[in-house]
Amino acid sequence: MLPDHRLGAIPPPSPGDVFFDFEGDPLWFDRTSRTWGLEYLFGIVEAPGPGAAAEYRAFTAHTLSEERQALIDFVDYIQRRRGQHPGLHVYHYAAYEKAALRKLSVRHGVCEAEIDSWLREGLLVDLYQSVRQGIRISERSYSIKKLEPLYMGGDLRTAELQGGAASVEMYARFTAARESGDRAEAERVMDAILEYNRDDCVSTLRLCEWLRALAAAHPSTTRIPARERPAPPPPEPVDAAEAELAAFVARRRAARAEGGAGPAREAADDDALGLLAAAVRYHPRERKAYWWAHFDRLERPLASLESVRDAFLVDRVEILRDWEPDGRSHARTLRLIGLATPGSDFREGSTWFREFEPPLPEGLAATDALGLGRNGLFGTRVLGVGMEDGEDVLQVLERSTAKVPPYPNLPVALTEDAPVRTASIEAAQREVARAAADALPGMLAQPAVDLLRRVPPRTVGGVPLPAPAPSADGLAESIEAALRSLDRSYLAVQGPPGSGKTHLGGRVIARLVSSGWKVGVVGSSHAVVENLLVRVVGAGVPPERVAKKANPRPGPSASPAAWPEENQREGSVAALVSAPGGCLVGGTAWQLTGPEVPADSLDLVVVDEAGQFSLADTVAVSRAAPRLLLLGDPQQLPQVSQGQHPEPVNESALGWLAAGARVLPAAFGYFLPESWRMAPPLCAAVSRLSYAARLHSAPIAAARRLDGAAAGVETVMVDHADDRAHEPSIPDRSVNSACRRRRFPCRRTEPAAPAGPG
Repeated sequence: MLPDHRLGAIPPPSPGDVFFDFEGDPLWFDRTSRTWGLEYLFGIVEAPGPGAAAEYRAFTAHTLSEERQALIDFVDYIQRRRGQHPGLHVYHYAAYEKAALRKLSVRHGVCEAEIDSWLREGLLVDLYQSVRQGIRISERSYSIKKLEPLYMGGDLRTAELQGGAASVEMYARFTAARESGDRAEAERVMDAILEYNRDDCVSTLRLCEWLRALAAAHPSTTRIPARERPAPPPPEPVDAAEAELAAFVARRRAARAEGGAGPAREAADDDALGLLAAAVRYHPRERKAYWWAHFDRLERPLASLESVRDAFLVDRVEILRDWEPDGRSHARTLRLIGLATPGSDFREGSTWFREFEPPLPEGLAATDALGLGRNGLFGTRVLGVGMEDGEDVLQVLERSTAKVPPYPNLPVALTEDAPVRTASIEAAQREVARAAADALPGMLAQPAVDLLRRVPPRTVGGVPLPAPAPSADGLAESIEAALRSLDRSYLAVQGPPGSGKTHLGGRVIARLVSSGWKVGVVGSSHAVVENLLVRVVGAGVPPERVAKKANPRPGPSASPAAWPEENQREGSVAALVSAPGGCLVGGTAWQLTGPEVPADSLDLVVVDEAGQFSLADTVAVSRAAPRLLLLGDPQQLPQVSQGQHPEPVNESALGWLAAGARVLPAAFGYFLPESWRMAPPLCAAVSRLSYAARLHSAPIAAARRLDGAAAGVETVMVDHADDRAHEPSIPDRSVNSACRRRRFPCRRTEPAAPAGPG
């Protein structure tokens, strides 16, 4: 035992305690929903009374619908038992049970509030953390099977199954026997799995008893701190419109399940309504995922952060300016030297959560169920980023709070800051969902709803979209005419990189604004939006008719805005939107759903880089206008999502429309077929691999070449080690290696004239 163990932090026994273990098959596959993985057994052993044997219960599932019901039954069992025994805890070993419960609650859209409250209240107790921080054993692994000789005595396992991997193989045998009709073999195999699971639950019970006995016999030299649990907001109540949409979809799906497949259009509409219902709580689920991950990080050993993206492990600290009064609080400036983990994005002006190890600053308490975890403070601002002797260096500003006064402690790590507020986006999503629920049993005529339904754009009078013209000028005119013909619907334009998408979009928007339209441009970042606004100004829109709030954190290469400074201030967007005449406004989803852009106050919303903009946020911004233009490429990486969602509302708008196709179906809009960037041989390879051979090189791009080498695609093998998620030198080494193999200098020749719109 370690002298400073914290086994005494294990909660005192309760007659209601439960010892829990999952069995799952990650290779199980549902062909209908294309879903991988099934948690087929929830096993529990109840704390035995004096002289009594432990009672085992099992909740089993062999389909997704049964998995959903098993989750509901398990949660109901625990909640009823808590009513009888308020002090109970659910003990498990290692993190799988906690992670699986989270996943299932979101996958099926049930019991989310209950499981979230369990996690926040510390109901689930992971004994693995107690073992790792309390004892040392002469084994390479801390698997519960390796610990059992220490506490199981003569009750060591004798069952047919002896390991988790074997249980997956055994469940595959059960499934095969059941599907082949061999009921006797299926029952025999399932009995073996149940025996194995029961052994795991009993082992967890016996481990807990053994650890409590050790704690009583060998008191720790360390005071067990009080436990503080999070301050994330309580679970959001289910929105009425979300509930109405979900109930309507459930009724129709149940009717089709009983009476046959039913019309394909009805099923697709139900999918769209399910997506819309899921969009209402997209951001609450994203926040929940953040808080889950946040407290997981605080409970795990500090070294585990090395495998976490967006983390900084502090090796040394220099105090550049100690605590001084700063407004209503105190502030100090530190220089942190250490390791920024691969893929991290530490920028000047960004804010982070600073972590401290026990003993914690006054006002903070440990966050985990056992009082072992770290804690910290949000809002640590990065003032500078650099490197020194191969180590990462950050200069940061930290502030005290009313609860946590100035302290001598130094941070040991930086991790992700709290999520930004999304109140306006969520309100806009609820607004669209409410309108759709009010339209039931019909389908709301609205741009985002049409997008979710994957129906072709609806036009005034049902006229077809104009045919795509062969020239770039003609294609811009076709897209403009199509937008003018929309009847509360959307239009999609797929533009591969270098196809002139931004140039064309700028020209189309400029023509619409000059004719009196009010156009809003939205994207996943300020840089994306500002790039398109600059192109529109270059296409002839007067700068004074353009407004966008200034980027709060411009990058080092950011250029001055192309519109007046007064149109970058608070209220400037609202002023242009409410004034007569055409205008162009831009911003992220927060701006386009905020008070400066009321519902239907614009004529058109343009989602730039819609291959990276989630369906959920597209629903939100769509309330600003009766028309929606999706501009981008579905083959780009989608918007980053942390959460799990019952419907794929985290998928990009264009990715949803494409449904796996390399090129958007022509019924949804237009494809830009010319690359102004790639020489013909290279373009031909990319077109064949990525764009169904629909992309070709513009004639002027043929002048681009590397001296001494033919254009095309070539594989280059690069020797490297330990370059995992992020290694900036790999692209440089790849290019240099190719140049050495070709024996030519890296010298590029460009066309004499501008290469077109790209």
